[in-house]
Amino acid sequence: MVSPASVKTLLKLGQDDAAMRCFRRTLELGYADDIDLMLQVGRSLFREGSLREKPDFFGAAKEFFETAVQQAPESAEAVACVGYAQHRLGDDDAAIGSLRRSLQLDSDHAEARIYLANILYDQSEFEAALYHFERTSPEDHWDELGIWRLIELKRSLYRLEENDPEIKPWDERLSELGGDLDDVDTMLMELEPRGADTAPAAEAARGQLELFGSLLNSLVEQKVEPEHQIIVKEDGTQFGGSWEEIVRRMRDQRGNPADSMDEFMTGVSQHGFRQTGIRIPTNDAESFIRGSAVAGLLRIVR
Repeated sequence: MVSPASVKTLLKLGQDDAAMRCFRRTLELGYADDIDLMLQVGRSLFREGSLREKPDFFGAAKEFFETAVQQAPESAEAVACVGYAQHRLGDDDAAIGSLRRSLQLDSDHAEARIYLANILYDQSEFEAALYHFERTSPEDHWDELGIWRLIELKRSLYRLEENDPEIKPWDERLSELGGDLDDVDTMLMELEPRGADTAPAAEAARGQLELFGSLLNSLVEQKVEPEHQIIVKEDGTQFGGSWEEIVRRMRDQRGNPADSMDEFMTGVSQHGFRQTGIRIPTNDAESFIRGSAVAGLLRIVR
C-alpha cells in the first residue's frame, strides 16, 4: 500500500487524480477497518480542500470520515470530522447534528465544542454559542477567533467590565497565541530530536492541529451578514459592512488612505497598546476589530 505521506506529496504536486486513486485503493485492499488511516486520509483531503478551495475534496474527505464512523460509530472524533466536512459542504444543520452527537459521545471533545460554538455564533444563536464556549478552557483554544467571540459574548450578555477577573484567563491566552517565536526558538524546535516512541504521537497531534486550523479558517471566511456588523467610534461615527470593509473605511477616514490594511492595523495596534496595555491582533480584520473593542477603542453594535 502506498503510504499516506507519499500520497500527500502527490496532492502537493497537483496530481489529484493519482492521489485519489491511491486513497481509494486503501478501501479496495480492505483497510476500511483501519480507523486511524481513514481519519488520516480524510484530514489530508480536508486540508487540501481548504488550502485550494476545492469542494470536491471536502466531499471525498466526508466519505472517508463516514467510513471511519461506520467502523467505529462510538468514535467522537470520527463523528466530529463528519460534521466538519458537512459544514464545509454547506449543510450546517447536519453539521450541528453531527457535532452534538460527537459531544454526546465525549463531552470533553474540545475541538468539536469550539467548532459547534462558532457555527452557532455565525447563526446569531449567541446564548447557545456562549453555552458551549464556556465549557472549554483557554488551553483548549489554538486560534484567536473563538476566544474573541467568547470575550465579546461574556461582556455583552453578562455586562462584564473589560478588567473583570472572569475574562483575565482568556486575555492571557490571547497574549500567548499572539506571541511569535523568535529565530532561536524556531531553530531549536527544528533541531530537537524526535525519538521513535514520540514521533507517531507528534505526527497525530500535528495532523489534528492542522485540521483544526483549517476548520477555524473556514469559519473566519463565513461571517455574519454585513448589515449585522456596525462599528461605533467614541465620537459616534458608524462604519458598516464586512469586517474588511469596516477596517478599510476606518483607514480612509481616520488614517492614511495610502497605507495598506496591514500598515493601518499595525499602527492602531501599537498606539492602542501604548494607550491601554492591551495587545490588539492584526492577523485579520475581524480579530483586529474585536480586539479594538476589548481594548475600549470602539464598540460593536448589532
